[in-house]
Amino acid sequence: MFSANKGEPVKSLPKGSTAERPSPVKKLLGAGCLFAGIMLGLLLFSALTHSVMAGIKEGLLEEFENETGYTLSYRSVSPSFLRFLEIRDMVVCKAGGETPEIARFQQLRFYYNFFDILFAADKIKSVERIELERATVDVDAERDAGLIDGVVRLISSPTETYRLSPRFSLDGRKLNGVYRTDGSDISIDNLYLSVTTVDRSLAFSLHTGGRAENVTRADGRPDVEATLQVTGKVATDLSRFEAGLTVESLRVQGISLRKQRFHLRRAQDTLTLVRAHDRAPLDFSLSYELGAEELSGSFLARDLTPRSIIFFERDLAGAAPLLSSVVTASGSLRYTVRENKLAYFAELDSRLPVAAGSGRLSAVVSGDEHRVAFTPVRFSSRIGEVEF
Repeated sequence: MFSANKGEPVKSLPKGSTAERPSPVKKLLGAGCLFAGIMLGLLLFSALTHSVMAGIKEGLLEEFENETGYTLSYRSVSPSFLRFLEIRDMVVCKAGGETPEIARFQQLRFYYNFFDILFAADKIKSVERIELERATVDVDAERDAGLIDGVVRLISSPTETYRLSPRFSLDGRKLNGVYRTDGSDISIDNLYLSVTTVDRSLAFSLHTGGRAENVTRADGRPDVEATLQVTGKVATDLSRFEAGLTVESLRVQGISLRKQRFHLRRAQDTLTLVRAHDRAPLDFSLSYELGAEELSGSFLARDLTPRSIIFFERDLAGAAPLLSSVVTASGSLRYTVRENKLAYFAELDSRLPVAAGSGRLSAVVSGDEHRVAFTPVRFSSRIGEVEF
């Protein structure tokens, strides 16, 4: 045979030659290497899974139990190669089975970087993200005081085991909880939570519905219902934080608050809450001194129409015309927790609409924990004036 370009002869293989075919021995060696590689990978993955779970169990779980006196158990672990470990049905209960389960997490996922966790001495510190989904928590302030104190200690002063990765994040979905204290229940419904480490702080955002109710109420209505959204940053030792609070809805015994925004801040030992400026001519602020256990607040309204921020429902619906008044008011209060001392002062000047009597109401109010004084209260209209 000759090539098409140079006319040179081309050598062909003899008929039946096997020079280009792998021998049976090579096939067996290749299959053996492939099988050995797969087995080695499975063994490595099994060892890695065992190592991570040992880190979680001997680190996070055992230290949590030692710090709080509560045990953690789970039904099963489902690893995903190179991505995460999933723990199903983790339950928190009192050591010794003295109380029913305090919390149940239907699904927890620990995400990690494969190469980081492969060579890290402390496997748990290679976890980059934790996801919580479908959890229920039921905590009693008196019964579970040890759990509450222990969790606060772990958050505010984390041990070496609980120090977070610089790129750690926590995401929670469909979380529900109840906090029981002094005959009242405070519930959180359908909480969505996101936390990310930023330098020595935690950036966070949450959205939840909630309610507070007196367990002895005969009508079963909650005393308070609210839907909240919070976004901000907090130091890992809780010494300072800044956040924006959006109250999407708030209902208190027939009085409903329209959407409001506030700024939350902690600096040193002072907590402050300030209403964000908007179209409503209202300034409002609260502050709490942690050391002195003293609450103080003030407000100022100028030509405010109350219906722009609140509305009445149910039994109070008949008084809705009053919310069309035009109000100018200011006031302040101070309450000392340790001594149970209260002092407050307010002055009001309101122009009532025609539907509510078409007049003018003014008052000065002051008092403490024992008394209230009006000096004076005056109502005037076209037909006369009343003062007392």
